[in-house]
Amino acid sequence: MRRQPTTQQITWFLDLERNDQLDLNPPYQRKSVWSPKDRRFFLDTIFRNYPTPPIFIHRTIDDNGFATYHVVDGKQRLETILNFAKNKIAIDANFGDINYNGKKFNDLNAEQKRKFWDYTLVVDFIEAVDGANIDQVFDRVNRNSINLQPQELRHARFNGWFINETENESEDDFW
Repeated sequence: MRRQPTTQQITWFLDLERNDQLDLNPPYQRKSVWSPKDRRFFLDTIFRNYPTPPIFIHRTIDDNGFATYHVVDGKQRLETILNFAKNKIAIDANFGDINYNGKKFNDLNAEQKRKFWDYTLVVDFIEAVDGANIDQVFDRVNRNSINLQPQELRHARFNGWFINETENESEDDFW
């Protein structure tokens, strides 16, 4: 098995979808599980240009030379991108910028659309692997996914002197 990390812009995935080359539902893939809130949060990530985890893709080529790109990991993110581009979902109404609040793709101006299209995703291509091993890749990528607890999320968002002092005090033998 070989891995080939690279980057791709959203337009690349949209082109694959248009050409019927993107397989979001290979046999090992789970169903759609993201809530509308999760999808809006991911759109927020894109428009604020925050990084996201890699998308894992397994490319196969049939006997006619037609390539299909099977999504090993990243289905929820790609579904969100595709559904937004098809005007099916909107940016959160409380995005914090009146130029984006509650807008669907068709509501965006040319510059905003370009910002969406140009967003870069890390893509890890999985090559030279058979069906049994690709199942192992899916299992390994998803096995150690542990959601952060609410307190861990609060700590990440609101870190600073007070939080650090509170944590230090809580470790004191007095308590």
